[in-house]
Amino acid sequence: MKKLMVTVMGVVLAGTAVTAMAGKSDKEHLSQCTANIEAVFGEETSTKLKGIKRGRSGNTLKIKTIPAGGEGQTIKCWVDKEGSVTLLDSEGVAITNSSYNTADKVSLNN
Repeated sequence: MKKLMVTVMGVVLAGTAVTAMAGKSDKEHLSQCTANIEAVFGEETSTKLKGIKRGRSGNTLKIKTIPAGGEGQTIKCWVDKEGSVTLLDSEGVAITNSSYNTADKVSLNN
């Protein structure tokens, strides 16, 4: 019985350590994504984290974005293992700068 309790406690502690490490990188990724979103849409942009999908090659954060005086949209922020950030709109088109124009977008989905 004592062996079982020690094993259970070990598993619980290991799980807690992994969750704590994931939480730290999630905060860093969110701040990177928010900084890039503000660079594209302006500093008055409101953001709210909607979800995180973790993968071996990087994480995808879904962020609700509302620019000042603009229409809200959901942005996917891909952060790879090296820390590079890529912003994508809801159709998978990369967002690169503040002159982003939806009229001339190209998508691999169509």
